[in-house]
Amino acid sequence: MTKNTEIKIITHEISNIGRVDICLFGEAKKFYDNLEENGIINNLKKMDHLGFISKAHPGNNHKRWDYVCLQLLVLQKLKHSIFNTGLNYSIKELDQISKLEFMQCGILLSNIGHLHGTLATEKSFLIFLLKSKSRQNEFLSEISKDKRWDEFTKKIILNYDFYKVKYLIALNYIKKNYNEDLINRITYTFLHNTMVEDSPKFRKLKQILLKIRSLSFLYMDSFNSDFPFQISIHKILMNIYNYDSLFLSKTKDFDSFFDSTETALTKKLYISENGSFSLAKNENLSLERFTKYYQIQGKKSLNLKNLLCSIIDSKHDFEPQIFNNIDSFLRFQFYISLDEIHFLGRALATYDFEKASFDLYKKENLLNLNLQKDTSKNIAFLRFMHDNRKKLFFLNLFINKSKLASKDLIHLFNNYKNVFHEFLSAYKFIGELNMLEEFFYSELNRHVVRKFFLYSLKLLFTHEYRQDVYISYDYQKTISALSESARHETGHLKSKKAFYDVLDWWSKKTLIKENHSDILNNLKVMKEIVKSESKIPTQGLNIYYCLFPVQIDDIAYDANNADKTGNPEKRKSVTDIDCLLMLFNKQKFEYYLIEGKDSRRYQRAIRKDFDLIKKRLLFPSKFSQIKYVSKKCKGGYILLKNFK
Repeated sequence: MTKNTEIKIITHEISNIGRVDICLFGEAKKFYDNLEENGIINNLKKMDHLGFISKAHPGNNHKRWDYVCLQLLVLQKLKHSIFNTGLNYSIKELDQISKLEFMQCGILLSNIGHLHGTLATEKSFLIFLLKSKSRQNEFLSEISKDKRWDEFTKKIILNYDFYKVKYLIALNYIKKNYNEDLINRITYTFLHNTMVEDSPKFRKLKQILLKIRSLSFLYMDSFNSDFPFQISIHKILMNIYNYDSLFLSKTKDFDSFFDSTETALTKKLYISENGSFSLAKNENLSLERFTKYYQIQGKKSLNLKNLLCSIIDSKHDFEPQIFNNIDSFLRFQFYISLDEIHFLGRALATYDFEKASFDLYKKENLLNLNLQKDTSKNIAFLRFMHDNRKKLFFLNLFINKSKLASKDLIHLFNNYKNVFHEFLSAYKFIGELNMLEEFFYSELNRHVVRKFFLYSLKLLFTHEYRQDVYISYDYQKTISALSESARHETGHLKSKKAFYDVLDWWSKKTLIKENHSDILNNLKVMKEIVKSESKIPTQGLNIYYCLFPVQIDDIAYDANNADKTGNPEKRKSVTDIDCLLMLFNKQKFEYYLIEGKDSRRYQRAIRKDFDLIKKRLLFPSKFSQIKYVSKKCKGGYILLKNFK
């Protein structure tokens, strides 16, 4: 950094830290001045950092500028030569600017492209562009003049990578409002060498930036929310001896802490039930707004060639909204993880995660229509989303149970099954060892099929305030002790023989035979149902199964309980279902609620159980009468199906 380098001091107050003074140097100072002149800095000061999340979790009300300034503050602390970060050294190919200037520009670049509503608005903007090639050309008109960006822009748009749309919006701004040679080269170097390619020359800077981001994210979002613990950074800011451990690549001391805490906070906010619902609803709202503002004639029309300035100057409203009908909806969330499959303690890349995710995004609108097929209007909708950091892909289903009519149930249940199966089928085995294929499908299906059944019971049973559905705690120890690859307690199989093999495997276990005669009887009941009762053809057959009892609890909101214990929620057991079974193909399905009773008067006991169950079913008339199974076992079932 030369003596003639221009400096600008910006002052800001950060929650629980107080007033801070941040020095911007050289090109970062010039970039900031340009952003301030065009209203971009003021826009960041008004923008909720978490966008749509701030509507789902109102405690998260800090601003995007708070987050930016905290990153700049931590970066400033790191510039001193004692930390050996190299931030004071120059970058020859970028006109000798310091690495500190480069990183300051990078932090600004990473944030100016965010829109009000963040992910909800940015995802809807990408969808808005994908609907028309002419819109894409208009938005990219200035960017496309520089062929270096072709691959970068193409990859974001065609891969539905809405997390990186902010970079395209930042580029759109720079090319129209600050199209100087140096900032263009800084932008390309930053985005290409730190965000796309893992360039060895910039690897250390990339690692420092990612740590600064993580730290700022954890502090801001835990401090401003009802997160069950808070991350304090005062010791980090005040004690220089922490910096080596935290920021330099030679140590991994804090990596697991950052990772686990970020994951917990992400689950609490971004992918929570309320957060996912807010994302979906505000995504729809933002798409309507983009379409509306683009169709306006005259000066108020949305100018895609200069998007940010057009939104600010025309005062277009993209502020997310609160949707008060959230409690009317059941919210089902399934996810697939790239690291889900482990063998001998190692994660296996046994399927093409990116291709499966891309294929599902392409089919999102079609699957949404399939979910709504032959049902009343506004009953259900779905949304896909992914988490780039942890490589997770989510299917979120929303069902307005309060509007669900008896005539809708069979159609909706069939649609639910079809959409879920389409989601699961996207992840195909690509491993080299065929012996691992059975293992792969068993591991992949185990937890999502369990969720399929638990959520299905939430759909089928009535509740007032909230319902909790889970595999009974009494059997968790047994499941943990016995469940092995391809022999899990829940799963998906494609033939009767494969299902019989699973049942036989569990039946032969000493722990089951000696301690769980009830489970042994239930396994025999399930086998007899598939052998003698099911009418689904074997061709194209699929079987989802749950071998152990599922408990259904009502959770009521009780003011007296709140006064006595401080907890307003009161739990009450409704019933349990001994085992669950679903057989289906593309057109037909059979969904069995099964009760087993290994006693002499088993029919009477089963009838009593189903009398209780039917009282709590939302539409009991849609189920068959009780049918008993007594060949080498004692049980009964009621059946939901979509054919005669």
